Amino acid sequence: MAQRSTEFRDYVLDQLDMADRVGFARFFGGTGLRADGLQFAMIMGDTLYFCVDDDLRADLNDAGGEAFSYATKRRRVTVGRYVSVSEDLLEDPEGLQELAQRAIAAARR
Repeated sequence: MAQRSTEFRDYVLDQLDMADRVGFARFFGGTGLRADGLQFAMIMGDTLYFCVDDDLRADLNDAGGEAFSYATKRRRVTVGRYVSVSEDLLEDPEGLQELAQRAIAAARR
C-alpha cells in the first residue's frame, strides 16, 4: 500500500505541475501537500483531498467528491474542510491546477 500511495503522490504532483512550489510531509497516516507554507491538500491512501471553502466544496461535491471522514471506535468523524477530488478531475491537469489554486486560496482564509 505504501508503494502505491507514493506512486499516487508522485502522479498528483506531476498533474499539478507545481513541483517547485509544493512540499509534502507525512500527515496522520497520509501525506500533506503544502504551498507557500500552507497545507492546501492531503492524500490519504490513493485519494486526493483539497482544502475547501463553500464554493470549492460545492464544485467538488457536484463532480462526485466527498468530505474526508474516518472511523473511531465510537463513530465516524467527517472533516468538512477537506473534500475528495474525483478521478475525472485528476485526469485533467489544467483543471486540477485551477482547483489547486482555489484550494490554496481557501487554505489562506
